Amino acid sequence: MKNKKYWLITSAITLLPIILGLLLWDRLPEQLPTHFGVDGAADGFSGKPFAVFGIPVMMLFFHIVIFFATRLDKQNRGHNEKVMNLVGLIFPAMSIVSSVIIYSLALGKEPDLAMLLFPMLGLLFIVIGNWLPKIKQNSTLGIKIKWTLYNEENWNKTHRFAGFVWVIGGILFFLMGFVPEKSLLFLLPLQVLLLAVVPMVYSWNLARKQRAAGTYTESQVNKELKKHPVIMAVSMTLVTVILVGVGIIMFTGNIDYTCTDTALVIEADYHADSTVAYDKIDSIEFRETAPEGIREWGFASARLMMGFFSNEEFGNHTRYSYTGTDACIVVTCGDDVLILNDKDENATRALYEELLVHMP
Repeated sequence: MKNKKYWLITSAITLLPIILGLLLWDRLPEQLPTHFGVDGAADGFSGKPFAVFGIPVMMLFFHIVIFFATRLDKQNRGHNEKVMNLVGLIFPAMSIVSSVIIYSLALGKEPDLAMLLFPMLGLLFIVIGNWLPKIKQNSTLGIKIKWTLYNEENWNKTHRFAGFVWVIGGILFFLMGFVPEKSLLFLLPLQVLLLAVVPMVYSWNLARKQRAAGTYTESQVNKELKKHPVIMAVSMTLVTVILVGVGIIMFTGNIDYTCTDTALVIEADYHADSTVAYDKIDSIEFRETAPEGIREWGFASARLMMGFFSNEEFGNHTRYSYTGTDACIVVTCGDDVLILNDKDENATRALYEELLVHMP
């Protein structure tokens, strides 16, 4: 924290990918991959200016936010300098790694991202897991929930426990590089959620035991936070909303198909609805396996995969699908192709047969 020169150097490192991007500018395509699915495949693209300039600048912004947030917290002044320096490496490392991957793919290199990213993610969790027990009670770093902020003993024990959990989680991330892609759609968000929720449940249970034993006392950090009740309320609310929101979005949502007299009406959660008139349909085909595709734009979760895709067979096309169903219906309307399925193969086949009845 006291070493401002260190933070200035890491800020400069965060922007280094811009220099590399400028050196490669003429060789880079106009659209670069900037988003990847859990299988490591690119499923989102951005223009060259954003990929080269926007991503490092965005990383620098978060780097600066962390710098000022930790400096403003008086409780951080007693932290080990190595711990604070580790915090300063997070976004510079993310900037360099993400940009190198983006540039490599844009130039035709095809590294196995699953085998690359999961070990890196595992290493990150292991490092943070070893770091967590060293964090002194404060209001900006660590597991900032009601019970840890209210009681120093709860803070220390929760962070020791969380450190162990995160090291185990890091080891599991290493192993995920060998897990089938479809399993990753469920395992990855589930593991991240568990790594966040398990320490919180531990802290709550510990606080319950402390109250029963009469040892639950208010800490100095909480007394400081009480001077700023709005900040405390907003912080707790944001943590709760994010965790609940991620859980809901990742594992819920439906696609409803309705065959009216004139058109197929598609109503989807988390994505735009669509209507396909029967007289515009040239052909429909039932397939046992959905064709692979790269998501250009849309919505993806452990349950749903929707939006605009592209592949060699159909080029640009639209998809409304459940991730757990292999079967699909391919609908062609002139140059437009729509790929859709229902919750399971039987429901998908039933929808296909109903569409055949309405075909002119």
